[in-house]
Amino acid sequence: MQRVQQGCDCHLKSKMVVSEDKTFHPLQLHTEFKEAKKVESTSAMTSGRKFYEEQLDYIIANDVDGLIDNHYNENAVLVGFDFSVKGRAELKEYFRKYLKQLGNLQVKSTDKFNETEDTVFLQATVTSARGEAKVFDAFVLQNGKVSYHFTGVI
Repeated sequence: MQRVQQGCDCHLKSKMVVSEDKTFHPLQLHTEFKEAKKVESTSAMTSGRKFYEEQLDYIIANDVDGLIDNHYNENAVLVGFDFSVKGRAELKEYFRKYLKQLGNLQVKSTDKFNETEDTVFLQATVTSARGEAKVFDAFVLQNGKVSYHFTGVI
């Protein structure tokens, strides 16, 4: 049985959660919840989320060859509003130039994420040499690799 009681902890008015064996401060509960979610998300990561996390790892490491060779099909197409490239050679050339322009890329947050068996669609907030931006990417996958990648900045 749990009950909630009003409490005060260092100028922070908060509610203390009291169970039969322990009393928890809300910040402690939040920390424990985050840790539990981290374990849960790691063990139950979907294929789309795994793909996205790997994509970020390659990009942040500036590993263009690993990114394209492992995540893109031979004739994959990348489409933005003002460009399109096709094939691994063109993709590698494009990503090398693009990542050089971005400089130190950091993903502040993944704001929206959805996936199906063969698609991944996301919106993220990033910071780079160009400043802060909201970006979106939609991937159409075939055999776990990108056939079509649509991208843009909001």
